Amino acid sequence: MSIINRKRNRHSKSAGRSADRSATSIEYGKLEPRLALTTFVINSVADDVGGTLIGISLREAIIAANTNAAFGNAPAGTSGDRIRFDPSIAGRTLLLTGGEMQITDDLLIQGAGSNITIDGNGNGIFRITTNEQVSFGGLTFIRGSAAVGGAIASVGGGTVVVTGSTFRANAATGLGGGAIYHEVGNLYVTDSTFQNNQATGGAGSGGAILSASGLTSVRGGSMTVNIANRAGGAIEVIDGTFYAFDVIVGGDAGRGNSAGPVGSANPGNGGGLHVSGVATVGITGGRFFGNFAAGEGGGLWNQAGSRMFIRSNALISNNVAGGSAADDGGGGVFNNGGSVYISTSSIVNNRANGANGSGGGIFSTAGTVLVSASTLSGNVAARAGGGVEIIDGNLRFVGSTVSNNDAGITLTAAPGIGGGLHVTGSLAFVVVSGGQFSNNRAFSEGGGLWNQNGSALFIRDGAVITNNSTTGSISTGGGVHNLGYLSALDAVFSMNSTAQIGGAIVNGATGQLSVENTSFIQNASGVRGGAIYNFKLSKILNSRFLSNLTSFSGGAWFTNPTAITIQSGNTFSGNAPNNFN
Repeated sequence: MSIINRKRNRHSKSAGRSADRSATSIEYGKLEPRLALTTFVINSVADDVGGTLIGISLREAIIAANTNAAFGNAPAGTSGDRIRFDPSIAGRTLLLTGGEMQITDDLLIQGAGSNITIDGNGNGIFRITTNEQVSFGGLTFIRGSAAVGGAIASVGGGTVVVTGSTFRANAATGLGGGAIYHEVGNLYVTDSTFQNNQATGGAGSGGAILSASGLTSVRGGSMTVNIANRAGGAIEVIDGTFYAFDVIVGGDAGRGNSAGPVGSANPGNGGGLHVSGVATVGITGGRFFGNFAAGEGGGLWNQAGSRMFIRSNALISNNVAGGSAADDGGGGVFNNGGSVYISTSSIVNNRANGANGSGGGIFSTAGTVLVSASTLSGNVAARAGGGVEIIDGNLRFVGSTVSNNDAGITLTAAPGIGGGLHVTGSLAFVVVSGGQFSNNRAFSEGGGLWNQNGSALFIRDGAVITNNSTTGSISTGGGVHNLGYLSALDAVFSMNSTAQIGGAIVNGATGQLSVENTSFIQNASGVRGGAIYNFKLSKILNSRFLSNLTSFSGGAWFTNPTAITIQSGNTFSGNAPNNFN
């Protein structure tokens, strides 16, 4: 199987079978009764390959369980066997000298309370080829190394359950899955820790987990300082379904996960999680924070044809995308033409800090992005789209807050446009329904929003555009800079400002502007058009212009001599020095 980075136009499994439920603390469904199972008690730390040493070793027990026949000092296994560890070896490390161990029958390896560490000694630890159920509980896996799945490679299509375990310093040297590789079947991971695992191959992906297909569910636990050469610093999903429930992916002070810094960094996308194929990904609660991608998607990266759901107070924060091209970025989330649905969640303090990085919070090349009852705040981009960058496709904000984002101010301006939102392409359709864009800043144009020629931007349903600004000495469009089609219906523009023209709105030379039943209050510009500066066709109906200011002309609006403004039913009060040019 191979993973292909299919970016558009770029060179670019049921719970553990255990009679002692308290030991595994996991219960995904009611299990059938197990009769006459064999319990192996491991009392030797030696890796007895030939079955000739004193005591029962882990390898002897696994061979006996696989074959249902006695091996060395281990009795014959049956069906649904269990492995436990004798208190005499509690806290010890089992150093594997005989290479990777295969599991070919259903089995539970229960280490809870024994503090057992299994050391792969530079080889793979477990390869699971059965289509039945294998469960691990309360174990620590270290120094496993294989082409896929340094600690666990699940390739049999069965169900694998991991609970309360630790994976540390394991590596995948080929396709990936530094700690765990999973395909087909089901994988359930609960309350487990993944730290310093790596996918080091040229196309290595998923520093902690690579889920190639089937169902993977991760609940609780944490993933820190995992690294992938190609993509998915912590997690790589190709196809199938992946769920993360209340998982901590990342960390402060350099303890985040990274995509790209090992080897050739090709291309280095998805610092926390990367989706390569056609998958469904659900992020419910938890945090993705402090992760890094050399190219795109510091926190999360989603592929065309895939669906990603970020919901229930999930927090995407302080992630960094370091790509330097204008179509690199997405400090929090990068959507490469798929579908991303964000609800009741927060995307805050992320950065696209490459020389021309865009989309500090979100970057979407195409497809669909829906942001509902959520917050995008404090995100930063060097080039454009401090909060959000969209090329083409559909973007909708419903009852959401986009605030305190900046383009080209905190980072060097290149050129610094669209503090809250920037639309680059000519086929985008953007709707802002309710909610607000507030206190966003851009260096040169569109402190709140910037819309490209050919794209359509609708601001409606009580949406508020307030306190946005452009800060450069020749900057324009404090609230919105429009070159495409802009419709403001039942909206409010207040206290937006710019140094030059269009305190609330600049309608550029290729733009079309429709304003109806909208209020403009205390907006200001340094030269002309305290509320609106119109270069093209503008229709302004039944709207209110109150106390908007400019230095020279057009407190309410200024119409370029070659432009047309159609107006009817509007009211004016306190605009200075005058209402119109």
